[in-house]
Amino acid sequence: MALASTAGAGIPATASGHAPQGTPDTASAAAQPAASPAATPASPVATATPPAKPPRDLRLDFFRGLALWFIFIDHIPSSSIAQLTFRNFGFSDATEIFVFISGYTAALVYGSSLQKRGFLFMEMQVLKRCWQLYAAHILLFIFFIAEISWVAVRYGNASFLEELNVQAFMDSPLESVLDALILRYRPVNLDVLPMYMALLFALPLMLVIARMSRPLLLAVSLFIWWGVQHYHWAWPVYESGDVWFFNPMGWQLMFVIGILCCSVRNQTSRWLQWRPWLAWICVIYLVLAAIIAIGWRVPAIDEVTKPLVGDWLYPIDKNNLGPARVLHFLAVAYLVAHYTRVDAAFLRWPLIQPIIRCGQHSLHIFCLGIALSFVAHFLLMEFGRSPVIQWLVILGGVAAMSGLAYLLHWYKTRTGSGAKPPATKTATTTQH
Repeated sequence: MALASTAGAGIPATASGHAPQGTPDTASAAAQPAASPAATPASPVATATPPAKPPRDLRLDFFRGLALWFIFIDHIPSSSIAQLTFRNFGFSDATEIFVFISGYTAALVYGSSLQKRGFLFMEMQVLKRCWQLYAAHILLFIFFIAEISWVAVRYGNASFLEELNVQAFMDSPLESVLDALILRYRPVNLDVLPMYMALLFALPLMLVIARMSRPLLLAVSLFIWWGVQHYHWAWPVYESGDVWFFNPMGWQLMFVIGILCCSVRNQTSRWLQWRPWLAWICVIYLVLAAIIAIGWRVPAIDEVTKPLVGDWLYPIDKNNLGPARVLHFLAVAYLVAHYTRVDAAFLRWPLIQPIIRCGQHSLHIFCLGIALSFVAHFLLMEFGRSPVIQWLVILGGVAAMSGLAYLLHWYKTRTGSGAKPPATKTATTTQH
């Protein structure tokens, strides 16, 4: 839905968001037979130039980068500036953006591999990526535990251990490490990557079903999501029955929506056509959601809205991706997809480029943002929370994330894994 346009079909053969790994197809010049044994030498033959890939859709990078900035800011509990982010003006937040775009780009990359190289190759690519995510999560876990423990001991502030669920590690480190390795134990703020791993692990099956029937994939996804909402389906991770903070069985719906939007992005779909009446419904819903969300911080508004909507709206479940969150994100995505064109001028603004660069290196920037969020929290707790200090700390974190993104981009282009120069025609002389 969110980034669809018109004309093409199916799970795409060519990725315009993230290019899959591997070497591009090359076209060789076809040798032409001589007209007769006495024919004169053939004239130089120019080799064919491989067809150019469609341009990268910078909207994906922009909104994913923006989500990463929001995630960093939202994870600073001592900052009042976090009240200005997306989550404070509606029911959904940056997590929906991140998961939706992850599903969309996964369909771009691995859907292309499935079509061109087959299921087994695509499956190996997915498993490789899952391993990379797992390694990143474990390294982030080690660093996160280390920085919190050091600060708690060095500054005599044990409250950080309880607040961020690190006390369990201090009490029984061996058991906690083993639980962390099997993704059972996760400190606060380290729940997103395990959920994403679970969703990506199921991606091959999702893509196969999507190739058979997109309505079937949506129906299966909705059925599982419905079971989560009504029967509390979840994967228990402890003997006590405790479950993951982000239930993959609920959040798979947002991931699947991203896959389906990618698969029909080049088609004329009656579900994705612009309808003014539907746009007005989206606008009204978003305005009401904003009023209700603002009421959570303004008691006078909450006293009016809560009696009117409390019986059918609450709880707005983030753990299992509640209905209000799904509808809110879809309303935002429907409007954004229409009003943000792929060639939008703002995507070329210099001030926007740091956001886009962060979105292009999402795994590294996400991990850095989580680590920096605790650093920012500690600095605000130690040195005060005046507006000047808060802005300096947050802008410093955003600058560090952007700096890493630019460094990764520089390294990628220098090592040849970035954009390659266009192929040039070469002349060859055939002699008989």
